[in-house]
Amino acid sequence: ARSATHLGAFSGCGNPVFVNDIAVDPSGTIYGLVRSDTTTSGAGLYTIASDGTCTLKDTLVDDDNHPEGIAFTAAGTLIAARDDTKDLVSIDVGTGHEAVVRGNAFPDTPTNDLVCNATHCWATFSNNNCGAPGTDVCYCSLNTDGTNTSQLGGTSPADGVGLAYANGKMYAFDNSIWEITIGTPPVATQITVTGAPPSGWSGAGSAPTFP
Repeated sequence: ARSATHLGAFSGCGNPVFVNDIAVDPSGTIYGLVRSDTTTSGAGLYTIASDGTCTLKDTLVDDDNHPEGIAFTAAGTLIAARDDTKDLVSIDVGTGHEAVVRGNAFPDTPTNDLVCNATHCWATFSNNNCGAPGTDVCYCSLNTDGTNTSQLGGTSPADGVGLAYANGKMYAFDNSIWEITIGTPPVATQITVTGAPPSGWSGAGSAPTFP
């Protein structure tokens, strides 16, 4: 049986306190992205303790609130998808500076979220041109350097505003929780998690150490 544990309310995570996405580095440190953060006059990058307490790490100095999903690669690089371009960028967690890893890495914009395992990354999109007109959600896979982007085909009911990965499967969080069997096309199965909020997910993340 799957269950969720409430660890604590977010505290000190920018102004307003709204964590758009989280990412977990290979050592297990949790990072949070706060867009439109008046504390930093832009997007803020925070570390998050296990009780939800946030500590400002960086202001994203090269960005005007355009990072959408964030994830760490197995090499420890923080990457992000911009919502105003199709670019995959890296973020230096020591300085907050951003660099383009690969331009036009994604089939559309905006990207809902990114997640990586030890060798690959995946992204999900809503209201896009990945499928036939009028379809809703699709997924793509790519290498951690942004090369070999491949649409996985089909569409999915799982909006995936947050993505996580464990044991060979992705997990998408929106108003429900979905287990995604990775394939062409991916298959989404809604799952029940005891103790989880019924709706209102914003982001998700997982350490990039799973095979």
